[in-house]
Amino acid sequence: MVMRLNSFALAQAKSLIAHQKFKLDNPTDWSDHKPPRSRFQDVLKEQGPIPYSLWHLGEDDEMEELARARYGFPYGDFKLVHLCAVLHAEEEAAEYADIRDGAAELHRQLEGLRSQPLA
Repeated sequence: MVMRLNSFALAQAKSLIAHQKFKLDNPTDWSDHKPPRSRFQDVLKEQGPIPYSLWHLGEDDEMEELARARYGFPYGDFKLVHLCAVLHAEEEAAEYADIRDGAAELHRQLEGLRSQPLA
């Protein structure tokens, strides 16, 4: 398994954050905010691999496109970027420097918005 940073997903996450489509939740909330397993499968089946992949910072291009295992390190719930998901991805991606660094970049971006009033 060779997980690499999905640069398209990172770009989408940055765009979502710029358009205020994020949730500054508690670091430990991902287990409660993470969509159920069936939702991941439904999105992959209904929308296809490209939209599905855009919600995952990691991708193993050696695996079949329709395999859920091809994609890893989700950063949101298919609607919003969640700080708790970004933190979880950053922590879990310790052995994948590019993915960890991408998650850390999102983390910094979200933390920077914590002190700014929303428009």
